[in-house]
Amino acid sequence: MTDQKDLQETELEALFSAAADATPLPSSSLLARVTADAETEIAHVPVARPAPVTGIFERIVSLIGGWPTAAGLASATIAGIWIGYAVPETLDGLAGGTWLTGSELDMVGFTASFDSLLGEG
Repeated sequence: MTDQKDLQETELEALFSAAADATPLPSSSLLARVTADAETEIAHVPVARPAPVTGIFERIVSLIGGWPTAAGLASATIAGIWIGYAVPETLDGLAGGTWLTGSELDMVGFTASFDSLLGEG
């Protein structure tokens, strides 16, 4: 049974090597036509050049990604300035009463005292 398997493998190898040797080559007239078509297409392709950037502000805007990115950064800056300038009492409604102000901070004990640890219960 192994002889038949070896025979099949050698036959397949012979067929594959014969197929690899018989690769067709394109004719010289076909290659000449393809080359001529490629040269005419290359002659008609316009070369795109970016518009020159002249000012320093325009250069900075182009470095960060253009006008959409600059608009997003400006919006985030304005929002940050407004949130930083707003008084915490005005933001208390938005925060749901989690802001602690003045006298409330004095009443909060952040560390446990020794007496609270000795309680029974």
